[in-house]
Amino acid sequence: SCQGCTSAPRCCAFFLCRSQTKMALACVWTAICKPFQGWPFGVVPRADRIESADYTITNNPKVRGELMAPYRASRKQRGFLRWTIFFLVGLLAAAMYRGIFKAIDVIEEKKFEMLNDRIEEGHDDDAFLLYFAVMIVLTLGALLIVLLVPLAGGGGVPEVICALNGTREERLFTFSTLFAKAISLIFAVSSGLALGPEGPFIHLGAILGPVTVQGCCWFIRSFFPNRFLHGPARDLLQDIEERNFVVVGAAVGVAVAFRAPIGGVLFVLEEAVSFFDARLIFRVYFSCAVAYYALQIMFQGHHLITHLFTEYDVENHCDVGYLAEDLVLFAIMGILGGLLGAIFNRMVVYVAEIRQKYVSRYGYRRMIDAALLCLLTSLLVVYVPINYGCSSIDTLKDHIPRSGFQAAITAHRNDSLYPTSVVDPDLCLSDFVWDYFRQLPINSTNTSITGAAQLYNLVNLSTTRCPVGEYNQLASLLQTSGHSSVHLLFTSGIYNMFGFGALAVFFIIYFMLAVLTASLSVPAGMVVPSLIIGGTMGRFFALLINISFKSWVGEAAVDPGSWAMVGAAAFWCGSARITVTIAVIIMEITGDFRFIPAIAVAVMFAKLTGQFLSHSVYHMMIHLKAIPFLEDIPAQALDRMLVHELMISASSADLVTLPIEPTVDEVTAVLNSCKHNGFPVLRVVNDIKRLAGLISRPQLLEALKSVPTNSISLVPLVNFMNETPVTVLPSFTLPQAFKIFRALGLRHLPVVDENYQLVGLLTRKCFMAAHIPHHPPADLDSSFPESEYQTLYDEEDGYDVGRGQRLQPVTPKGDRLPLLGSSQVGYVVCVCVC
Repeated sequence: SCQGCTSAPRCCAFFLCRSQTKMALACVWTAICKPFQGWPFGVVPRADRIESADYTITNNPKVRGELMAPYRASRKQRGFLRWTIFFLVGLLAAAMYRGIFKAIDVIEEKKFEMLNDRIEEGHDDDAFLLYFAVMIVLTLGALLIVLLVPLAGGGGVPEVICALNGTREERLFTFSTLFAKAISLIFAVSSGLALGPEGPFIHLGAILGPVTVQGCCWFIRSFFPNRFLHGPARDLLQDIEERNFVVVGAAVGVAVAFRAPIGGVLFVLEEAVSFFDARLIFRVYFSCAVAYYALQIMFQGHHLITHLFTEYDVENHCDVGYLAEDLVLFAIMGILGGLLGAIFNRMVVYVAEIRQKYVSRYGYRRMIDAALLCLLTSLLVVYVPINYGCSSIDTLKDHIPRSGFQAAITAHRNDSLYPTSVVDPDLCLSDFVWDYFRQLPINSTNTSITGAAQLYNLVNLSTTRCPVGEYNQLASLLQTSGHSSVHLLFTSGIYNMFGFGALAVFFIIYFMLAVLTASLSVPAGMVVPSLIIGGTMGRFFALLINISFKSWVGEAAVDPGSWAMVGAAAFWCGSARITVTIAVIIMEITGDFRFIPAIAVAVMFAKLTGQFLSHSVYHMMIHLKAIPFLEDIPAQALDRMLVHELMISASSADLVTLPIEPTVDEVTAVLNSCKHNGFPVLRVVNDIKRLAGLISRPQLLEALKSVPTNSISLVPLVNFMNETPVTVLPSFTLPQAFKIFRALGLRHLPVVDENYQLVGLLTRKCFMAAHIPHHPPADLDSSFPESEYQTLYDEEDGYDVGRGQRLQPVTPKGDRLPLLGSSQVGYVVCVCVC
């Protein structure tokens, strides 16, 4: 026999056991490869089963008895604990952000310092090898942590959205996931890959909410025995309370990641939350404000200067507005942002499908995938800027007319007078150029900045392989961190800092790297790549406008930095399909409120264009991950259906019921024979089995433990079940039932007739199965393995996502369209003509 070959891993499968020699070689190779069968090289274990959440409040005599007596005191105690936890969540999120990004800054600063030193010494290959070695070590470090804790990978935003929608994995909000994701995030961001930290930090904030609750409850139980806070602390561990803390944590994650407290509130209201509770608005805002000011104190100390605390501070002195006809240009930029965002989404999902089919199954394949991406990124980052030409530092002031140059030099003596007012009231002048004017002598006739070459140090431009007085445009964008690239693109008052060639090359390189990196098995956010791609697009578009439209009509040139902000908002909206949140966050991270109408117009057209071409990138990843997600609007297939057409009938063997007082044997048989999580409880009244309540599996186990183990003993369920479950009639339309199910966060929805007799049951799987024509009702098991959901088809969402199956859009009627239909091609042509 050839046991050695049969036990060998797939990497050793090329050995054939047709002779004793080959069999011996196979056995030796198996012994060598045996350590590679497990973690981290072997088969990657599947993630936890996805369970539906139940946010209903149980009502029975036992619960009512506990609530009625100490009701007033418990309510105040719960409120005190709740607000204390909200405060702690904001404080801890700020501290965690400060620690993570301090570590990232230290690693990135040292990495780019070593890279620039090697390049300046002329050792290009050594610079490449050093950069590649650092990148692959950091990337593989993040990947090893993700292979150990799978839920630490990815951006995490789709998982948070689904958890608030009613489906989540078991260990999604645990301390182990929090710790693993924080450490792997440091490695992934500092590696230099084309990704950002904002998306993973939203997940970290969402984890921090429930973890803080669990920590506070443990502290109360440990250090306050037999005290009055035990009951309120136990109440905060309920699912419905945990959901509120997840909402607060996700909003705080946005607030500290972007330093945008209002943006955090809007994000959870517009994108993350599938329900609405007016009380949550102030609670979320309170935690976001605490996190914001705690973070500001950690950065600035005692003296707080708010306008210097923005993520990408736009330092310029400019009162220049824009013309009414410029709104048309902003609309065109919004259309371009929506078009590029839709293309970006399709490419990201296509690459993710390839990885899901061929790479994700084995750890060694993920490592090879990460190593190849690190190799490609290192080659482009190191060698492309080195072979790109240098530009004169004079280009930083080319937009200033010579007639006003001497007046600007003289104006430096008056600190209250900025050169903008004496040069040209229609120009924006950066603080960096104004600092340059301060350095020139009075009555100087030299208009060259060669004597003040230190200006590029103020703007943080790279001088890779450039003589004094010149800088490398492409190295300034590529050989730096993502945040620095965004800051350079958003810099206003320096019109010609980047030319057409540098912007075009950088756009192509970064767009490709962002597409390849978005689905890598490390914590990877897509916000910073979206800002960089959109900012590059906006700056390129502004330069094109200046040399074409503005020069033709004789109007003043536009500021490319301000238009880069508009382009970033347009592309981000075209990819994520968030509108108000993006507009507010862009204003908060820049501190520039001059372009509020422009951003609003661009975001609106980007949303309309992107919605026509594809779905949101977050929702596309949700469908790719095979997570059953209920959209805001029910599928069109439900419009003409009634509840009785889709429900699981009471006469079906899939629907398991229990009497009001079953025996121990009956309960044990039910628990062992099925995996259902909810069981309708029936009471016989006048020979009619009426619905008495609904009991979950954990409640049923608790009831079973409360009685003796005698097989004939009765198990009273009345003190454990929910006596008042939400019910619907068979004549209800399915859109009505869908709205009730989604808004209330239900897991089971019993269907009763006029006599309150049980006739059926609705679960999340029923609504998902309704999206497939002639699909039979699903069983009652509320866990969702991927194989059971991957073929479900949602007409409203427009996607049929299966493993290895390419996404195709559908019309509202459900008709299939090609990847880019004729009408869409015509639309794209019209956009290009504009």
